[in-house]
Amino acid sequence: MNSSWKKIRRKTAAIGKAGEKAAAAMFKRKGCILLIRNCRTPRAELDLVLLDGKTLVFAEVKTLYHRHGSKKDLKPSENLKWHQKRRIWNAAYAYLHELGKPELAIRFDLVEVIYGAWGPEKIFHHPGIFNREDLKHAGVLSTDYASF
Repeated sequence: MNSSWKKIRRKTAAIGKAGEKAAAAMFKRKGCILLIRNCRTPRAELDLVLLDGKTLVFAEVKTLYHRHGSKKDLKPSENLKWHQKRRIWNAAYAYLHELGKPELAIRFDLVEVIYGAWGPEKIFHHPGIFNREDLKHAGVLSTDYASF
């Protein structure tokens, strides 16, 4: 891998990390408790795991960099594909299994962060962006993980 690709990957990772930090701050302002960031499971990584009252929230953060002067309508949510939703579901299943399947409601949220030269410009929160029924209907959820 040449050095220019390495620079791009480092910058992309830094923007993603900054987006996750901005999303965590947004959840904190809403009264949620951050339990873990970048939770790695055998199935995948969960960006943020939070407690919103008695609901366990698995939040996926999508961050895009916006150059000033660009007229492009940015929608980071378009980068959340069905196979990624399945991986998030499976990672959440593994996380809950490790906890002993606690009696909590669960929710899958998406946070879109539009990042500019001076930091986050816009943050959009989409609570309950998908659930088990959505995944089953799309045919991407195996029966092994059909319920918690």
